[in-house]
Amino acid sequence: MNIIPMKRIFFTTLLLLAVASLQAQKLKVESLTLAEGETIAEADKRFDLVKNECALLKVQMTDVLSRMEGNVIGDIVRRGQESWVYITSGSKYFRLFPASHMPMDLAFPDYQVKVKSGAVYRLVLVDEEEGAGMSADELFAMGMSSYLGEDYAQAVPWFEKAVAKGSLNAMAYLANMYHHGQGVERDDHKFFAYTEQAARGGLVRAQTEMYYIYRNGFGVAPDPVKAVEWLKVAADQNNIEAIGRLGWCYLNGWGVPIDTSRAFELTKKGAELGDCDVAMVNLALYYDDGVGVKADHEKAMEWLQKAARLGGQNAKRILDIWAQEEFSGQGVRRKLSEIWDSIAGPDE
Repeated sequence: MNIIPMKRIFFTTLLLLAVASLQAQKLKVESLTLAEGETIAEADKRFDLVKNECALLKVQMTDVLSRMEGNVIGDIVRRGQESWVYITSGSKYFRLFPASHMPMDLAFPDYQVKVKSGAVYRLVLVDEEEGAGMSADELFAMGMSSYLGEDYAQAVPWFEKAVAKGSLNAMAYLANMYHHGQGVERDDHKFFAYTEQAARGGLVRAQTEMYYIYRNGFGVAPDPVKAVEWLKVAADQNNIEAIGRLGWCYLNGWGVPIDTSRAFELTKKGAELGDCDVAMVNLALYYDDGVGVKADHEKAMEWLQKAARLGGQNAKRILDIWAQEEFSGQGVRRKLSEIWDSIAGPDE
């Protein structure tokens, strides 16, 4: 007898952080030091309101310094690739406003610098790697923003950065991008490697994907036993898809010995967990044909009706066929398995 094929579903609906656009580029401090030996030329000296000589902070970066807050005396002076800012003696905290980078707050004590009158200090700023200050979840969300917009080439580096910070979801998506050649050249060895890493990290949907990988031999030799082992790991965590697949394996003796009682038990569990698309209809099939349980057409009908109420399309199709046969007056009601033979597709 044929049982409803288990459709391979890997990409599940995720709750995605709202990402309107990429964050502005950030700068980071490469160094903040006393410029020993440098003195302020006589013509460039500047004094505070009580006539004390100011210190000079030379800011070096690829951007233009638009503004600076924090004990600043006078205007910013642009000298080549540097912005000169005069500050009062004893200054500790300041805020920079680059023209095309995010503002940044800095403190001299963090760099063991004490600001003294007449001294010269040099601040060197460089571009921070995009996303360097973001969490794994934020990086994954950025990747998803690009992925859902079908900008796969842009999604890949975001997912890679999220993977570097331990995102299991990013590993799973990156794995499937290598499997389907989205933004990267197709590489089933990387598909296997990333999926296995996510599965071993505890991501249940990656564990069910390992069944698909070992069943079809993507990036690794086909191995029914290992495929079933991963299904058991996911099924133990009440993953409905894994439970349904595992029931099919026990019914057909794929990767495990045939065990109709175990197949029935797993299918019933999946049905009770709410799987209206597969498990409930399979359970109806078991009751109608007496597989692993005493045949009971009424129970089969109950599970089909429950599945249909929950939106199960396969159950609705079967009930419609039975209704048409009853009204046609042909007399003999076909078994559910016979009906399923006419509408079932190949198991993936």
